[in-house]
Amino acid sequence: MIKQLLKDIDTLNGKSKFRLSFYASGGFVEFYNTSGKVFVLGLRSIISVLEDIIENLPEFAKSDDYVEKEWRDLGSEYFSDGAANAMATVQTKPLYATLTKFVAIANKNLASYDDSWIDLEKSKLTNTVAYMKKLSSLFEVDENTESNDKNIEEVELKSEFAQWLVDNPRNHYFDDDIAKALKALGVYQEKYEEEFKTKLFEINFAELQKEIETIEQNIWNTESAFFEFSEKTSTHQPRAIFGSRNYLKFLQEYQKPKETAGEVILGYNKIYFGAPGTGKSYAVAQLLKVNKVRESNVERVTFHPDYDYSSFIGGYKPVTETDGQGNEFVKYKFVPQVFVNIYEKAWRNPRQNYYLVIEEINRGNCAEIFGDVFQLLDRNPDYTITPSEDLAKYLNKRDEVSANKSLHQGKLVMPSNLIILATMNTSDQSLYPMDSAFKRRWDWEYVPVKYPIDETDSSCPSFGYKIKLDEHHHINWIDFVKNINAHIMQNPSLGMDKCLGNFFVKPDETGEISIDAVINKVMFYLWNDVFRDEENEVFSDHSYNDYFPIATNGRAQLHALSSKYDLIVESVVVAEPEVIAFTDEEKTT
Repeated sequence: MIKQLLKDIDTLNGKSKFRLSFYASGGFVEFYNTSGKVFVLGLRSIISVLEDIIENLPEFAKSDDYVEKEWRDLGSEYFSDGAANAMATVQTKPLYATLTKFVAIANKNLASYDDSWIDLEKSKLTNTVAYMKKLSSLFEVDENTESNDKNIEEVELKSEFAQWLVDNPRNHYFDDDIAKALKALGVYQEKYEEEFKTKLFEINFAELQKEIETIEQNIWNTESAFFEFSEKTSTHQPRAIFGSRNYLKFLQEYQKPKETAGEVILGYNKIYFGAPGTGKSYAVAQLLKVNKVRESNVERVTFHPDYDYSSFIGGYKPVTETDGQGNEFVKYKFVPQVFVNIYEKAWRNPRQNYYLVIEEINRGNCAEIFGDVFQLLDRNPDYTITPSEDLAKYLNKRDEVSANKSLHQGKLVMPSNLIILATMNTSDQSLYPMDSAFKRRWDWEYVPVKYPIDETDSSCPSFGYKIKLDEHHHINWIDFVKNINAHIMQNPSLGMDKCLGNFFVKPDETGEISIDAVINKVMFYLWNDVFRDEENEVFSDHSYNDYFPIATNGRAQLHALSSKYDLIVESVVVAEPEVIAFTDEEKTT
């Protein structure tokens, strides 16, 4: 029943502006408005609404064609279920479309589905109530038998673990094929449960550590039939699959989204831009940290001039596989790349956010790299694209073993839980400038150079960095940056794009910046990229060559520059240790 329901929902979603999702892990549905915001409603609530409509059919029959005010008023007056009543007044059309879908599914009338019309014939509504009650019964707990929810959770956990194995590139288990992974796990699971008389994928997460210890003890039981089976199967592959690097690690990670899950953020595209070293990547990292995003929910890539569509989306590549006799051979298969990987993860797990992080987005040819995916950046569910034959075949195969589909009526649709973040260094002379159509599909956030408010301000780590001149003298890095940037900003030909950022150079673990880094990175940048053809005070009486050798000339030039801009060169005074005299009695004590 559930399998057919999922197919029917997928079919109707292709005809609707209001996407519907059903999860086999619980008796509820999720439906979306046109902006992609998600709402949850239990099956019992939907049954209650249908029964209210039947009971007050003469009133509802006048409004089978959708008129927002009419349905909002009807829902407010007659829907007895609190959640449905509230949604009827604020999300009237999405709720109406959800009811319409279930009436069409229950009566096998998908062909004539329309977002703006609901079949209010009493027999059709009665059929729908019966269908919904049968569906709901799958999630009711019988005190004398195992709950159906338990069985469904067990299947879901196995499916998620199979996906985890395939997503993990370390060992390439089962040729990174989800179907092969599920088939093998089924065999291993049967052997394990037959031997140890305990469910492998039915986990009490309240006692997770105890569960992990039990599984580890069982798989290392050398006297067991499972150990013997494992030894004869691909050199202990079953034991490795269920061991500390795979299943047991997965179980520990599986807890985290349950504990830290918050409201799913509606997806967006944002570019962080600014001068070199201002902390654009740091801003992205902090956002991920604040939102408690797991590393497995993030894909990262750096654009460059040779990066192209196949590197971003995927394509056929030669891969090495092993036959049944352990012999390696080469075959061509579709290999997904960063965008398809994160796209698929987002569709498979709609109750979590996923992030695609693109560093140096303006160093690649965005028009070529994004290709037709460019259309999805509008984040309009009406804007879909037809995938290539190879990509469609790849995703269709993986969709067969997943309740949540990545293709909708054969089309790619941007997941509403996928967030794309990018960084852009505005001082770079990009080989491929972005066109205005591409730019307008992004939100933009300028990352400025940060300066301390006062001497006690420690809000930015760079405020404590120091340039080490010698063993006893240093310059405050932020003072150096502030004075150089002030001079750069005075030149109308330069401006903020050429300024030094807080993190232009990295200090060591103590916060010290070596004189070599300042001369080889900072001074070279100022000489070669900033002041090359400009009148300036920094190199008014010398050239970059005068900084060499660094040990002598370099130090002297930085000393002179610090005096020129009235930078404070601080003396590091090492205090002499205090000598304490003890009496003979104190020494004895």
